[in-house]
Amino acid sequence: MRYTIDELDLKNDTYEEAVRTRKIFDEIKTRAQNNEKIFEHEKNFFCKGVLLSKVGNTTPQKNCNVWNLDTGGGWEGKITIMNVDNEEFWQSDKCSNLYPEIAGRG
Repeated sequence: MRYTIDELDLKNDTYEEAVRTRKIFDEIKTRAQNNEKIFEHEKNFFCKGVLLSKVGNTTPQKNCNVWNLDTGGGWEGKITIMNVDNEEFWQSDKCSNLYPEIAGRG
């Protein structure tokens, strides 16, 4: 399936949007693993709602040109900012250290 640029845009911060982008992530990843065509505008897709800190990662992860930046800032992880042009990123200290009085979402 080929995705339009509009389909790849993040729409909002809802659970449904996290599920939608995860499905796109999985489909593009499968195409890449099967050496199928990945269109230029799909090569740097940013997925939300795939919490990396739950699988032991605290830095953004790139797999088959698909970026996952969810480093747990809403919980106890770090806030991540990325320059999408050069793929450099900056991370805060752990949010639980910066804001110890806030328990995080959940």
